[in-house]
Amino acid sequence: MHYLKILSIAATAHLLLSHGAARAAEIRIIDGDRFVMPDGEVVRIENIKTPSIDSGADCFAERETGEKTIARVKQLFAECPPVLDRLYRDRRGRTEARVEVCGKDLGEVLINEGLAIFRDAPNDWCTLSPQ
Repeated sequence: MHYLKILSIAATAHLLLSHGAARAAEIRIIDGDRFVMPDGEVVRIENIKTPSIDSGADCFAERETGEKTIARVKQLFAECPPVLDRLYRDRRGRTEARVEVCGKDLGEVLINEGLAIFRDAPNDWCTLSPQ
């Protein structure tokens, strides 16, 4: 009987990890609003934009804020595994998802910290500065 309970608990834990949460060490951060799950699934945080860090950045301030955003996402993922509410696949095949860390919406956390903006808002990272 105890063996069956242990199997049930293990199956539930596996289900949670494969369908929502993953360990931070297994997740590759692309930029502040995109990351790759251990199984290769590319996830984009729904409804936010973050600064570019590569050649798409318009200025040093944008790249710098982008790097801060990545560091913050890594920190939050290390504190609590992300839990995904998968919504749909975008035209590029990425999973659009609401992402929760430590019981909080990751997009809202990044917006409140000045590291992201709402996706439909105009962005000028070269004049905006994080709080």
